Amino acid sequence: MEHMLREASTMVLISLVLVLAMFTSTVNCRGYSKCANVKANDPYQVVFKNNRCYHMVQDSISWNDAASACRARNGTLAIIRNSETNNKISQRATSLDSNDRANVSFYWIGGKVQTAEAAITWERDINGVAIVNPFTAYALNEPLSSGDRGCLLLDPGEKSWATDFCQVAMELTGYVCEYKPNGSESNLRAGMSKLLVTFLLTVVLGHMV
Repeated sequence: MEHMLREASTMVLISLVLVLAMFTSTVNCRGYSKCANVKANDPYQVVFKNNRCYHMVQDSISWNDAASACRARNGTLAIIRNSETNNKISQRATSLDSNDRANVSFYWIGGKVQTAEAAITWERDINGVAIVNPFTAYALNEPLSSGDRGCLLLDPGEKSWATDFCQVAMELTGYVCEYKPNGSESNLRAGMSKLLVTFLLTVVLGHMV
């Protein structure tokens, strides 16, 4: 009888371990939940699974000032590396606009066209590394300008880029900062779950001995 009770309790503990393991893996899939230096519930941020996080600032300032503002907060003016990033930021921006939560219609991003024939020069990334990024999403007939008029802005409605004056605060033009993401509460819960799984496994092994 005692042997049967021990087996039953062992099976219950094993079941608990399996359930917690599934819960832990689900939590881990959530990854990061917010940008560094940004409130967790801020609707102007977009977090990616590739450890990149973007924050759409609603202040109308120049490209030069936007680049400085992002660096001052340990970030960089956004580097748009692929169509997925371009599309997701554009979609969030248009959603904010349609819900009357946006103060701007366009956003500076971290690229500059030095000459009409040259590739885009991007801001250094959040780790201070120089970037070579071949992706572009120019609007029709862009880039129209270069040099001091060659700074890139994103038109979310068209999911495309245009060029404009770098040193001028453009009306209805905010900017997108790129930051490192912060770990979320979910990650903390995942860590605690792993500890609990380890503890229960120890108990199970103790019952089996």
